[in-house]
Amino acid sequence: MDTRRSKKVITTEKSLDAMFTQFGVHQPGEKLENYAKEFVLNKYDNWITEYRHQTLDEVLPPKIKEKVSETIPTLSTYILQKGKEYFISEEGKARLEFMVNDFFKNRGMFGNMIQMFVGNGKLVDKVQPELIKFLKQKKTAELITVLMVGEWSKVKQWEFSKVEDMFGNEKIKALLLEKTAESLAIEEIMNKPLKEITSNVEELIIEKMVPAVLDHGIGYLSKHITPLIAKLQIAKIVEEQVASFPMEHLEKIVLSIAKKELSMITYLGALLGGIIGIVQGLIAVFIPH
Repeated sequence: MDTRRSKKVITTEKSLDAMFTQFGVHQPGEKLENYAKEFVLNKYDNWITEYRHQTLDEVLPPKIKEKVSETIPTLSTYILQKGKEYFISEEGKARLEFMVNDFFKNRGMFGNMIQMFVGNGKLVDKVQPELIKFLKQKKTAELITVLMVGEWSKVKQWEFSKVEDMFGNEKIKALLLEKTAESLAIEEIMNKPLKEITSNVEELIIEKMVPAVLDHGIGYLSKHITPLIAKLQIAKIVEEQVASFPMEHLEKIVLSIAKKELSMITYLGALLGGIIGIVQGLIAVFIPH
């Protein structure tokens, strides 16, 4: 395939879906997506069979474990910030008031004594500012970080089967399939014009990929053509087909071929005879007797 033809193919307005359909492959996008999903599920089943009873510390790559450890302080700050925003809001304050009242509701004399110290105001108006102040303190963030680091150390000792049980095998598979479909976006790609898909790699395809594919294809065929022909048993097929022909049909084929060959022999004899005659004539003229 020359450069011009290659360029024409990869800059067509046709979509991949249309091109596959043209060659008799219907719903190629759906088939490719199903194949990809089946591939992912098989890989997951093989992986979980091998690693189900190993700990997360053994299974997770070092970079991921390092990334989680580095993220914990940031996560602590984020949690405290969101907690502060929540308890400042009206919804958070109402929730805090319910929690405070519920706590002191059945405390009898102790609850009444606390109310005496507070006075006529609501107890929540005293608790809310102190809680928000607590959430803002640097030491609180450090405390949360220490607690999360400790929990992360415990989580790393879990067997992966525990994680599987927590989320459910089917839910994990469903999530994998969902993310596979989102990441590949096969239907979207299949319905785009081919020129949009190849626009950024047009030169690479024409100059590198097409020649490489052709070279490998020709090399493969040259190495495997003899065994392939042997497997196809072409000679036996031809022999069987010829044996099945009627005798009259075979005679016509033989006579047709012989007629062509005999005609060529006749023409060749005439040509040789003419050349010999000319040579003899020249000898007779130039060589005296």
